[in-house]
Amino acid sequence: MSMPKKSSSTKKATTAKKNINTPKNISTQNQVPFLIAHKVATLYVLSAVVFLFAGASWWKHVYNSPHRVFDAMLSNNLSTSGVTRETKNQQGGSNIDKIEKISFVPESGAHSLVDIKQNGNGANSDVQTETLGSITADFSRYNRIKTSQKNAAGKTLDYSSVQGIWGKSVPGESQPQYFSQAVLGIIPFANLNAETKAKVLKVMADKKAYTVDYAAVKPLKIDGKSVLVFPVSVDTAGYVEALNLIIESIGLQSAKLDPAQYKGQPPISITLTVDKLSRHLLEATISGQQKETYSAYGITTPLQFPDKTIPVTQLQQKVQAIK
Repeated sequence: MSMPKKSSSTKKATTAKKNINTPKNISTQNQVPFLIAHKVATLYVLSAVVFLFAGASWWKHVYNSPHRVFDAMLSNNLSTSGVTRETKNQQGGSNIDKIEKISFVPESGAHSLVDIKQNGNGANSDVQTETLGSITADFSRYNRIKTSQKNAAGKTLDYSSVQGIWGKSVPGESQPQYFSQAVLGIIPFANLNAETKAKVLKVMADKKAYTVDYAAVKPLKIDGKSVLVFPVSVDTAGYVEALNLIIESIGLQSAKLDPAQYKGQPPISITLTVDKLSRHLLEATISGQQKETYSAYGITTPLQFPDKTIPVTQLQQKVQAIK
């Protein structure tokens, strides 16, 4: 007896049942974890994460380490085309504010404005002097002289006749000093070539010109900048040895000092505030009294030296003659 043939409807039902039991229409890839199914993509992602983590760690613990920030600051100061420094000093009844613009663009020089206000002993004074200094000459003048002092006739002294007159240093009578004083501060500035800068930094390190108490370094935020505050002691003998190299390189031979004269002197205590990102020195406090702030790194304007002058000794005689 022959078996009855299955109808087409029965075949369709059986096929549908098989499709339900073994879902070939579903990709087997979807049943595997993503990390295994996408090995190449996963490796790229993991590599990027590791790279970012390592970069952040390097930035925080290596690039921004106090040692690197301090050393880079010293190096930057010796490779700048210019800087502006403002100094504030209070002593007794005197307030002295000084703004210096130091330029290493030919012709190298320094321009300063100094405001001196004195109160006390029944006499008040308000004086502003302006100076210009190059490697070869010094210029100075009085922009303002106000005083409560009176002459023998009871009249207030009038200095208007000497204001605005430029006095110039005369070769043989005095050595130029304004530029050297501006450049050779407690933290020197210059625009040295790579070889000379390396020598200066080596002397600073070998002679321990600057000793930093890294355990006491403090991180702060100043005007939105992340900074580090360094307590530093300055060995004057080692500092002078480094200065002499700078003096030779920029042609200030007359400003050279003898390091032997500073041997055994107590160190000078200073506090330096440095921007972590730019490695620029922002502030310096010297012996807790004098405060200096620094800005406008690399911004320079060629200095214009006066043509019409008188000898500076003659200018001083004119001032002293007012009675």
